[in-house]
Amino acid sequence: MSYVEWGALGLLLCLLELFVPGVYLIWFGFAGLIVSYGIYLDLVPADAVTWQLLVFSVASCVTTALGVIIYKKAEKHFKSALDYKNLNDLAGQYVGTTVTLI
Repeated sequence: MSYVEWGALGLLLCLLELFVPGVYLIWFGFAGLIVSYGIYLDLVPADAVTWQLLVFSVASCVTTALGVIIYKKAEKHFKSALDYKNLNDLAGQYVGTTVTLI
């Protein structure tokens, strides 16, 4: 496969991330773009599909691991889902609280 095909595959996977729930295709898309860039710079042989798939596999593992690290760090800065469990339940927001009736 040429670098254009790997680049198109990487961009397609990145674009599919917009339509598929979850966050996992973006990392494979980045890996495809890494392979494309490697072929373009002659770091990966253009005629050896085995080497391309090996680089894609390693790049997928690395980008996925980086994604997990990024989301773990970002998770600390955002409120958890338990903080919003009664968001649309007006009566549920008062469960466990003490109020004074006048």
